[in-house]
Amino acid sequence: MDTNILYIGRDPKMCAILHRLLNAREGWNGFTALTNAEAFEVAKAQRLSVVLLGSGITDDEERVLRGFFGTFPDLKIIQHYGGGSGLLYNEILQVVGNSHD
Repeated sequence: MDTNILYIGRDPKMCAILHRLLNAREGWNGFTALTNAEAFEVAKAQRLSVVLLGSGITDDEERVLRGFFGTFPDLKIIQHYGGGSGLLYNEILQVVGNSHD
């Protein structure tokens, strides 16, 4: 089964990079959202395994996102501060395991 991952951030360039990186790995399906509304729509359409909270999200927006995504019992939420693709992959693998290596 594929791992569906949603990155939420406010920078369109970062969203494009994360979309490319997440979809480059076999067995992963990456989605991105620039707004909370977009994130909620993705969550309704996809069974997500991981949500990455990226840069530009205010504290109030993060509380709303964590409240919404916290209702999904098996969903992992990661605060993603950036860094290279290796760090990104390791952050995700720590919570989903190495089943797609």
